[in-house]
Amino acid sequence: MKPKTLRTTVGVVVAVVAIGAIAYDGFFAAPVKQEPVAGPVIVTRSINEEGPGYSISGSYPEIEKGTNAAAFNAYVTGIVQNEENGFKQNLSEVAVAGGTSTLTMQGAVVATSTDFVSVLFSTESFLVGMAHPSDAMISVNFDLSRGKNIALSDLFIPGADYLNVIADYAANDIADQIKNGTYFSTSEYITQSGGLAADPANFEVFNITPHALILHFQEYQVGPYASGSATTTIPWDALSSIVSPVSPFLHLF
Repeated sequence: MKPKTLRTTVGVVVAVVAIGAIAYDGFFAAPVKQEPVAGPVIVTRSINEEGPGYSISGSYPEIEKGTNAAAFNAYVTGIVQNEENGFKQNLSEVAVAGGTSTLTMQGAVVATSTDFVSVLFSTESFLVGMAHPSDAMISVNFDLSRGKNIALSDLFIPGADYLNVIADYAANDIADQIKNGTYFSTSEYITQSGGLAADPANFEVFNITPHALILHFQEYQVGPYASGSATTTIPWDALSSIVSPVSPFLHLF
């Protein structure tokens, strides 16, 4: 991504980041309840690029200064660049005259603390000729004290059957959402898709918050396209027996 495509937007998130519930519909994820916690100084960088037959827009967070700010910024811009490169590669393979293909990326800060930033990227890609846009999510859970992103497995006791624990919780929660009419899908669809099987690939998108682990499921993963994405929130109390005593989570908040 060329530097000229970026500009600092108005507004700086300072000291205390007060984040309300983020409502998503289709392109966005399900509501995420958040509480204000102290965090690093964060600014919002805009993405604005146009070329022959395409347009890329959106925004992403950047830490202005602090411990391992450069490492966080490099990690996040790497995600943005990877999405842009993938979009342009797909664009070059589509031989359709006329119209404008688009990519939109929005990186929202979900939670912060002195040494931690959790971000959820929502992307929408549309190539001329497609029946509808393609939506996806990418999460970042960055431990600033260690200068690296946190993997889901880092949170749990080595050897713990954490995948089955969170898969069972998610399956029950999604079933309740279907029963209550807050999410549209069927048990048959979920069984056939394998979207809630105890597979690391099914739980790649997650956000760490002070009170819960939030799992995000991509479009088609647990429901048809019209249903959009789905979210399950697991309170840490429900995972206390398998959270590692040396988990990076314990020092984050």
